[in-house]
Amino acid sequence: MAGMDLVPENDQLLVRHVYPGSAAENVGIQTDDRIVSINGRPSNQYSQRGLGELMREEGIQHEICLFDIDTVERCVDIVLKRRV
Repeated sequence: MAGMDLVPENDQLLVRHVYPGSAAENVGIQTDDRIVSINGRPSNQYSQRGLGELMREEGIQHEICLFDIDTVERCVDIVLKRRV
């Protein structure tokens, strides 16, 4: 799992919560970051189900591009891991 809770907001996904020790925390994703694309695909093109399935693919690397709270755009590579 990526270790973050997401909610749709406008054409982006808002990070509502990042779990301690998660893959998301390990790459520096923070609460209130706004995800604009995943693997080059705009985040608003994912259904809730499709996004859920994608975020459960353990061991797969995904590129997540986001804006942080200071509106700085950056992309991170995240490898999903199982929650223990």
